[in-house]
Amino acid sequence: MNKRKVSLLISSILLFSMLLLGVAHPFTAVASSTTTLVNKQIQLLKSKTLSGGFKPESVFAASVTGKSVPEVIATYRKFNDQDFSYQSKIHVYSYDTKRKKWIIAASFQYTQLDSPYMYITKGKLIDSKKEQVVLGRVGGSGGFLTPILLGSTDGKTIKILLAPKESYYSGGAVIRNKELFFLTNTIVEKKVVFKNGKFYYYKGTGADDRKVAAGAKYLLTLEKRNGKTVYTGSRNITMKVGEKLSIVRKNLNDSSHYGYRILSGGDILEFGVVITAKKPGKEILTLEPEAYGDSIEITVTVKK
Repeated sequence: MNKRKVSLLISSILLFSMLLLGVAHPFTAVASSTTTLVNKQIQLLKSKTLSGGFKPESVFAASVTGKSVPEVIATYRKFNDQDFSYQSKIHVYSYDTKRKKWIIAASFQYTQLDSPYMYITKGKLIDSKKEQVVLGRVGGSGGFLTPILLGSTDGKTIKILLAPKESYYSGGAVIRNKELFFLTNTIVEKKVVFKNGKFYYYKGTGADDRKVAAGAKYLLTLEKRNGKTVYTGSRNITMKVGEKLSIVRKNLNDSSHYGYRILSGGDILEFGVVITAKKPGKEILTLEPEAYGDSIEITVTVKK
């Protein structure tokens, strides 16, 4: 191949590379612009009190309708010092691309509450495009979660899809692999799935506990013996920073209720849907297999 052909080949390759880079830039710019747009709205709402004295509680983004610009959801609270109750408002803001402004696409209001609605979790239950959002009230010394599920089934109308009557002790919620789990601590009380246009409830099982605990290296187990909850896991655990542990039913098919309580006064572990080793050290967990009943101690040693 002569020098002229080599030169032309190199020039063609360079031109093709530049074209590829040129094509990629608009998409990157659009994504960056959308993120900036959404973040500005979130920051604005966090700093804004509604008329009537409603203060922001939770402000976050979620792709409720699956449109190119995610919605921004804001929950607000107002305390009534006469009867010690809360009023709560939920606004869902959608960006109007034609008028280039944010509008309230849906609004909900509640009164006489023991606590205001706040963000719990979000995820995809219905399809791979739209997100559904769990909001909840957390009240009482037991941290009882009373949840609602907000979303859209058709990508247009935003509404409350579920409003369970149950409250969950030390409650939480997780959406994973198109399944919604309502928890008592790390134990799945109810599982919700969407199929054939409807939501279906199922009792949580030990197998569901493990779905929520996915990624946890250490599983501490509970089981029922003569109607009483018994801890059957290790009393001494050694972990590395970043590793996770969870408390689950021992039997995969066990759907019994477990209302354990766990206490800790240290900062070595981070508590959530699973327990994560945060930094080196030693921490003693006080576990009551049955809340407010007899307790046992579990020593957790965390290494680098």
